[in-house]
Amino acid sequence: MPHEHREPRRARTPRGAPLDILVGPAHPLAGRDGVGLAEFAADPWIGSNPGRAYHQLVTLACAGAGFAPDVVHYADEWDTGAALVARGFGVALVPRLAELPAHDTRRIPISTAPAPIRRVVAAVRAGSRNRPGTAAGLAALRHATASLAPALGGSAGSTPVALLRAGRGPGPG
Repeated sequence: MPHEHREPRRARTPRGAPLDILVGPAHPLAGRDGVGLAEFAADPWIGSNPGRAYHQLVTLACAGAGFAPDVVHYADEWDTGAALVARGFGVALVPRLAELPAHDTRRIPISTAPAPIRRVVAAVRAGSRNRPGTAAGLAALRHATASLAPALGGSAGSTPVALLRAGRGPGPG
């Protein structure tokens, strides 16, 4: 049912979480402290199924580094993806804050530009920020962001990203 009244929404995004490359213990770059994403252009990749936000994130990150990933295995859960990486079936991008299961993998920071990041966006209708449920959710997001700031490499300030019109979201993901 179409909405007759559409209020603008205010979107805020906390600091982005960097993505790291996940490799198996036998990968030739497993011992490095930092890598460029383009160094993995010839590797087989493990990603999520097409149509999912993570699939798009990996595809766009690799395109920004100048290549299209050869996704040979699809896994929508971190456990499955990490297990495939640990056994040498490919490499994967993982958010730095993602808790991975106990598989024998190496997480390497991407240290050259373009270093991909993942952002979580909170969008609320104008005027609804002080409603109890909305205020509690935003406070929890601010608290989580503040507690994770050291792992993200800096302060936890939020940055306004856009004033959005209803029906025009920030895009997939």
